[in-house]
Amino acid sequence: MWKYKTIDNFLEKRHFDLLCSKIKDMKGIHPTSWKRWVHQIDANGKMLYSHGPITDDGKDLAPGILSDEEVIDIFNTYNSRFLEILSELAPQKVPLYKSSGISLILTGPKKRYPAHTDVSSQILSTVIYLNPEKNRGTIIADNKELNNSTEIEWKQNRGMIFCGEKHVTWHD
Repeated sequence: MWKYKTIDNFLEKRHFDLLCSKIKDMKGIHPTSWKRWVHQIDANGKMLYSHGPITDDGKDLAPGILSDEEVIDIFNTYNSRFLEILSELAPQKVPLYKSSGISLILTGPKKRYPAHTDVSSQILSTVIYLNPEKNRGTIIADNKELNNSTEIEWKQNRGMIFCGEKHVTWHD
């Protein structure tokens, strides 16, 4: 199995509460659908872009769910921690670091992501479980069929962090 790290109580309470408040309204999302908001900031803390929600049908592109100030605050609070984790998991990837992305993904209660690996430009991936209090976690495996899999247990404010590698770090 590939390397990953789990960290409980990953976010400070103020950030956990902020992110939960941004996605608290599940109305308007189909039970088998999802929406994603994307915010990108460069390695020096300069905002690059914010947009969303992106839906599974590609419609409804609008402004991001977080303000630029909120994104910069989150970046300033956690960026050094992410770089330390990147150094631990894949030190050879540290020189590749150019920017950080913050995506909030809201999934309907019956939505299951298909098994996938992350794009190669995404050198460190982090999933932080927000809401609901209880849910199914992330399945990780060595192949697309999710054979020899492990489930990262869902726990609010648990971070699951890994360095994506195409055709290696399969997860749903």
